[in-house]
Amino acid sequence: TVYQGHINKMHYYESILVTEVKWVGNDKLIAKMTDRSSDILDVIAVDVKKQKTDVVRSEPSNGSWWEITHNTMHIPRNEAKGRSNDGYVDLKPVDGYNHLVYFPTINSTDPIILTSGKWEVVLGPISFDEQLERIYFQATKKSSNERHIYYVNINRPRVIQDVTDTSKPGVYGVTFSSNSKFALLTYQGPKIPYQKIISLDPKDDRDSKKDIVGNKIGKTLYYLEENE
Repeated sequence: TVYQGHINKMHYYESILVTEVKWVGNDKLIAKMTDRSSDILDVIAVDVKKQKTDVVRSEPSNGSWWEITHNTMHIPRNEAKGRSNDGYVDLKPVDGYNHLVYFPTINSTDPIILTSGKWEVVLGPISFDEQLERIYFQATKKSSNERHIYYVNINRPRVIQDVTDTSKPGVYGVTFSSNSKFALLTYQGPKIPYQKIISLDPKDDRDSKKDIVGNKIGKTLYYLEENE
């Protein structure tokens, strides 16, 4: 019912798809809506307490279509870090490539572009370290045939830092602990696959570099699987 007033106005759609709903704070959320052909993407800001909706973005696909994603990430307000409002990080085309963009408030229309270039962020943001203000993501930055892990600081847009070793070919996956201080790093090839737990706390970044395999930062705590 919260969306009904907006949906009634969308007479130019034969049918409506609500492709993603994401809480942005305790009483606000955003909803992404499109038609069946994904020609137009509407982003709706919802104030649940006031039962109010606002269309904050209505964007045509410009002859293409909108990819359906489900990885929009809430960036919580933190006065100590200079964030006075709840915001979110989304995936959006930048010069034809999917990249991370930051909307500082739920009603923002012009995002801060966090990544750019002739490569793509895969699926969207993976994890946010609120203390270090790092957004971790997987991307094709080195090669379209490889998947490496990177991070960007939310206050230093477009300054991309390697997490995995991009000097060697690799396909990596990763999952994070709730505070983003620990990660399960999965190396999937082209050499023998392995899985290991790493610490991304800066105080643990003094691990002997000769002992690090796969990750350029952090400390290897132990291997879950080495496939010897």
